[in-house]
Amino acid sequence: MLISLLVSTFLLIQPAVAEEPEYQNVSVQEANQMISQNPSLVILDVRNESEYKMGYLFGAILIPLNELEGRIGELPANQNDTILVYCGVGGRSAQASQILTGHDFTNVYNMEGGITAWIQADYPIITSYHHVSVGVGENETTTLEIVPLLGLDCGCFTGVQECTDTSGVIDTNKTVIDQGEDYTVTLITYTFNGSTLELIQNKTLLWSYADSTSTENTTAQFIQTELTVDGLTSRFYVLNYLVQHPDYNVSLHSSLVPLNENTYNNSLTIVNYAPAGGSDVLSLEMVEFDSPVTLSTLYATLAQVANEMADIYQQSEDETIVPLADRYFAMGQKIGALSDIVSQNLPDYDKPILYNMAFLVDDWLSCLACVGPIVALCYLGCAGLCVAFPPVCPWLWACADLGCNTAVTLYCESVGWCP
Repeated sequence: MLISLLVSTFLLIQPAVAEEPEYQNVSVQEANQMISQNPSLVILDVRNESEYKMGYLFGAILIPLNELEGRIGELPANQNDTILVYCGVGGRSAQASQILTGHDFTNVYNMEGGITAWIQADYPIITSYHHVSVGVGENETTTLEIVPLLGLDCGCFTGVQECTDTSGVIDTNKTVIDQGEDYTVTLITYTFNGSTLELIQNKTLLWSYADSTSTENTTAQFIQTELTVDGLTSRFYVLNYLVQHPDYNVSLHSSLVPLNENTYNNSLTIVNYAPAGGSDVLSLEMVEFDSPVTLSTLYATLAQVANEMADIYQQSEDETIVPLADRYFAMGQKIGALSDIVSQNLPDYDKPILYNMAFLVDDWLSCLACVGPIVALCYLGCAGLCVAFPPVCPWLWACADLGCNTAVTLYCESVGWCP
């Protein structure tokens, strides 16, 4: 009894210790309700800058988790304001919420599941990167499924600097051995680690197109390329299209690998809108087709995708994204015109393509900053040639490992990204 009395007395005379504030976890549904009901809510995104650029909640402030301790003073909030914190899936935002409460912020809410759960709940985000799935049914009716593209990691990737080792550089020597008005035959010699590969490249211009108006110039070429190594020849086609306007250029490049005389096996198309003076806002739409289409239908469908993206950007809450609308409308108009040109001028080559992938890009040179898709394109092209042309497989992969990654490294270093 005496011990109990002493303990009680000791506890009573101890100074009061303030409890550290704790953050609260909320679902994306609760977070959405908070955003709609509280216009002064502070929304904090603690992902990396490359992730943020791929898509974010409207009005969100970016402070990466590893910078939060030193940049808390940048928050437009005092310690009693309500702060909603999110990241990719909820892990980093929980750590950030703990940091905030450790600095005596009293109304901190961690959005569980992050932006991934937010998107799965069909809530909107601000983004200029999308994945478009195209389905083509009977009578060439198309259906488009458009979702944010958050899976790309922009910036230098682990180990990329190893590719700058000059000991593994492929030396290339090109010699023109025959040339005519519409064709060029070139001997290409590759030397790599003491081994040599000789390849004969025969490029033939099958068709060309040119048209000029008072405001723009349009050119197109359809080229057949044959590659011969050790008596084995592989053939593919390239369609290049360029519209030059005083305010912008629209360029299109398609690579087509034939399956037989009546069908292409696959195609890869890149469409780029380059505004005069460059752009502060980048965009990339990755388009995949669920069904075979003809070459002209491929372009007609890509025009439809561009117009649909223009509508989406026109309705964006973020004013920095809205200017993309006019660019995609122009892109759609020019791609649609190419569809008509192909159907009218290239009927013998307007054949079905079994597998199609395309990228619609605003300001391609600036978008090289997003190296993920560029490296993917490089490897995809090497894989396609490898399947079509087995003898050069080892060389193609060596080229991909060294050439693609080295190019990315040099670009990263030029903009000061590589540590």
